Amino acid sequence: MQKSEQKSEILALRKSLTETEVRSRSQNACLKFTRFAETHWKPQDFHGKTIGIYSPMAGELDPSFIKSSSVFSEAFFAYPRIKSLADRTMDFVIPTHATDFVPGAYGILEPRIELPSVPPREMAMIIVPGVLFGPSGERIGMGAGFYDRFLALAPKVLRIALAYDFQILADPLPLKPWDIKMDGVFSESQEILANLV
Repeated sequence: MQKSEQKSEILALRKSLTETEVRSRSQNACLKFTRFAETHWKPQDFHGKTIGIYSPMAGELDPSFIKSSSVFSEAFFAYPRIKSLADRTMDFVIPTHATDFVPGAYGILEPRIELPSVPPREMAMIIVPGVLFGPSGERIGMGAGFYDRFLALAPKVLRIALAYDFQILADPLPLKPWDIKMDGVFSESQEILANLV
């Protein structure tokens, strides 16, 4: 099966999920990750540091459940904001209130343009969305390259993906030179520790 066909199949599966299924599967995937985090890290590891997270689009796994983990209780959470559609660039912003969000170019909530961004190299970890994931942490997103461009500016940041089981494939994914692998991928029943232990 070609990569484009795999992406279409996975996106169709994702779109078919009910809100209840999205919530349940998201909670389970987040629980898988937070159990790992609480075993390997301490709250002081993230004290005053910034973690990138995202607002999910319809059917996409919701990563917000990780925010209740004690490990991240002293961290700040930043959300992506598109800087330029033409250049396919984005930054991350720490919102302080619900009114700090507005619908973005793709209809996804993102921080207001006037809010200051977090320098990429000052971020400790980024929760990265995606469509397909491989057994060595390979990631294929929607295709615009926003995350790959941002992650290239933050080479030391922890790159974590949360996914549904059906998004993780058994065979390695063919990547382009600019595609950036994840350090870890966590789903409802799987964990890929590509660069975490």
